[in-house]
Amino acid sequence: MALKEKLQMPSRVVLISPWLNLKCNTESHKRRKEMDPILTTDMLLEYANYYAGDDLDEADPSQLSFTSFPPLFILVGSNEILFGDSKLFYEKVKSLQPRTKMKEYEDQNHVWLLADIGSQASQDALTDIEKFIAKATNR
Repeated sequence: MALKEKLQMPSRVVLISPWLNLKCNTESHKRRKEMDPILTTDMLLEYANYYAGDDLDEADPSQLSFTSFPPLFILVGSNEILFGDSKLFYEKVKSLQPRTKMKEYEDQNHVWLLADIGSQASQDALTDIEKFIAKATNR
């Protein structure tokens, strides 16, 4: 007989350029496809199929229902086809957790921090993350 572990909720969650809708059917997949030099909807749908097979609903984070969530900070570039994923998840969590934030980084691509850690946008993102996490530790 397996026992369920009672895991403590994290004090904060930070998501950078998250892919949260495996069906890739948000409006940003259409509106930002020419702006995103890294990701394509076809590529993501292929990866979703590798991950979940024919049952995307079972594995799709956008289909999760929950009644509580820790403070969340979502960082997303304005040029990403995943922008809609971030916006919809933010709205979902914000209704449960008032200490939820989302920040759009202008003219940035998917996971821009990896492309140029020294850029102003990357440095701003790292500072923003540090401040958000520091609130959990009262630093």
